[in-house]
Amino acid sequence: MRKYTFRLIGIFFVVIGFVFLLNSFQLTGFTIIDDIAQSTSSLMGIVFVIGGILFFVAGRGEESDLEIFISRKALERSKKDTFVRTNLRSYMNEIKMIAANPEGRPQERIGDFKVSPRSHKNIRVAWHYSPSENRLYVDDLLYHRKEGQYIEDWNNKARNRKVRIRDYEEKGFEELEPS
Repeated sequence: MRKYTFRLIGIFFVVIGFVFLLNSFQLTGFTIIDDIAQSTSSLMGIVFVIGGILFFVAGRGEESDLEIFISRKALERSKKDTFVRTNLRSYMNEIKMIAANPEGRPQERIGDFKVSPRSHKNIRVAWHYSPSENRLYVDDLLYHRKEGQYIEDWNNKARNRKVRIRDYEEKGFEELEPS
């Protein structure tokens, strides 16, 4: 959300800056603020444009600060489960899409977890996001055994609160290095 706010403020400042700059040229019919000297209007325009650009750039830089952690349970599943192991690249692509916009990424809510939308390979990523820490936690790497049923009946267990985030926290998380 802060990224969007910074960008919006940046665009607003750039527009205001251009209005001041155009006003400083004293074009016929484009005098918006009559009582400001030409040099003052130019200076204010430049300040607003530069400030707007800085806000816009600050909004873009936030996404790199996100830390990604993956549960040890998910790591175990990636080593033992052949389906997960053979589709690891697809799982990593899904994690990258979640990381690009954790608050706006389409998701299904199952119990305590957010679950990524089903892809053409039926892979699913269970995750949660902590905006205060700017951390993405990948809880599990899942897939559909058959329509509506996940591996190990995970979706029903999560819905009935037999699988919770704290279960993954107890096993621990490791930082996922960007690849």
